[in-house]
Amino acid sequence: MNQIVVGEESKEMEEYTEQGTIYFTEIPKYKVKKETKGAEMTKYNFDKSLILKELIEKEWEGDYKNGLGELQFAFVGFMLGESMLCFEHWKKLITLYCSSEDLCKSETEFYLDFIKVFYGQLKQLPDDFFNDALTSGSFIKVALQNLNEFLMDPDINPKLKQRAEKFFKLIKKQFKFEASREVDLQNYALGNQERDEDMPQIANLEEYLTNSQ
Repeated sequence: MNQIVVGEESKEMEEYTEQGTIYFTEIPKYKVKKETKGAEMTKYNFDKSLILKELIEKEWEGDYKNGLGELQFAFVGFMLGESMLCFEHWKKLITLYCSSEDLCKSETEFYLDFIKVFYGQLKQLPDDFFNDALTSGSFIKVALQNLNEFLMDPDINPKLKQRAEKFFKLIKKQFKFEASREVDLQNYALGNQERDEDMPQIANLEEYLTNSQ
């Protein structure tokens, strides 16, 4: 059986401030057995559902709202306290939540609440931060694209899918950002943008343009 392990250095992240110490839950690493191969290995590399499930059950006492609370605390610490540790933890949690495809299908209430929290946080980011982040292919752009890909799956709960569609419409309207990798591929194929390292390779641009029309 594959294992989820905490890093060797510490079970908690901490930052010393004049007011006291900030503690965050350590994001565990997923240790895959050597005999794990093929599609299963690929799945563990991209889908972080098992890590997130482990956090909810063992670190957050089985209540996903504790995880959302930690996400909010990290965001406030980053925005108001200008703490880089808070920013890094917020970044790790956003990346984790938006990289857990299987959990999107099974934990509907969690993702219904997460979408509300995430949108509220995005609205509070400075315009230059958000715009620079998106144009540079940062974690926010990748997170939004991953979330869009997961939540548009046919197996997603209809209520969650409806909220996701509204969420991405608001993102597009307010931030002028289309959270779809297809748009990135089209722009790249047309020469309108440079290729992001997360963008899949296009073997034949002429064929791609013909099929996408």
